[in-house]
Amino acid sequence: MKSILVPTDFSENARNAFDYAVKLFGLDGVRYTLINSFETPNAGTSGMLVSIDEMLEKESIADLEKELEYLNNKYKGITVDIESRHGSVDDVVAHWSNQNDVDAVVMGTTGASGLKKTFLGSNAQKVIADSEYPVFSVPEGFLFSPIKKIVFAADLQDISDNAVFDTVKSLAKNYNAHLYITHVVKSGDLGETLEEEKNRLKINQTLDGVDFGFHSLHDDNIVEAIDEFIEEVNADLLVVVPRKVTFWNKLFKKSISKEISYHTKVPLLAVKDH
Repeated sequence: MKSILVPTDFSENARNAFDYAVKLFGLDGVRYTLINSFETPNAGTSGMLVSIDEMLEKESIADLEKELEYLNNKYKGITVDIESRHGSVDDVVAHWSNQNDVDAVVMGTTGASGLKKTFLGSNAQKVIADSEYPVFSVPEGFLFSPIKKIVFAADLQDISDNAVFDTVKSLAKNYNAHLYITHVVKSGDLGETLEEEKNRLKINQTLDGVDFGFHSLHDDNIVEAIDEFIEEVNADLLVVVPRKVTFWNKLFKKSISKEISYHTKVPLLAVKDH
């Protein structure tokens, strides 16, 4: 049975992310886990903190039970578990995912906290960094539609894990979607390197049977290039590969990590390159 983890803060955005998950993965052969995390306030004595923890846990469980009733009424035949855990969202999701071998995490990019929207909401960004499993980030208010166009932001200099492409290949095949493999070329680049040529051939072999094409985007700003291409092709999903180096760092370093309105409208799938 496929296992999907959906973090919630009981906001409408969290409900919308759950709806996206159900429409993406379906009901048959899928077990959903709705998880809520709570944190202890910093101030107070140890005895006071224990009582606050107990109160927060009871409140979390009560809210989860209400949400479970709502989901069972909305999605007939769904299989849903609820979990309440102490800790930050990213720590709780990462720990639970790794202990229970989930197939994917699906979460909203903003929630009840009302944090300013950036390329990714802060919680979603932390979960992506810590999770070893695929993470879908669903923008606030996004309504699911069948995935027909997938933009894969690839770094052709570093293709080390076929598992990443297996995940993307499976998604593209399941939805009969076209896959746009994009690579950003900056003005100072001297053309494709031997490593990039080799990786392009590797991708061709790995994605056999998938409708895909390579697209070189000429721009000195990686984020803007991807943003414009997503809008140009009217993509349904953006796929990225979080790494400690290369593309992910380039994408999120402060000099170019500014608020991008279009990205808040397109779901993002982060697939870890192990």
